[in-house]
Amino acid sequence: MIQTIRQSFWKRWSRDYLHHLQRRPKWTRRDPELQVGDLVVIHESTSPPLIWRLGRIKETYPGSDGLVRVVLIHTQDGDVKRSIAKVTKLISDI
Repeated sequence: MIQTIRQSFWKRWSRDYLHHLQRRPKWTRRDPELQVGDLVVIHESTSPPLIWRLGRIKETYPGSDGLVRVVLIHTQDGDVKRSIAKVTKLISDI
């Protein structure tokens, strides 16, 4: 029962909140780039949102256009490189 409620919560959170954070209005405005020190959620298509990892950006890699395209993220399991399409910045105005 509790597991079903948790999965329902994460499914809705992923669908509504994360998609809101990750909107991509192409070519109309530029969102602030990910920066070293930002707290992020790493999207894993092979696992449910309940076990997606959190991490902090350790390094950024810009593309040929100068925009950040790939980031190195420090997690509790070590460092991983991910495309910015697989990463969502968490708002940390706490």
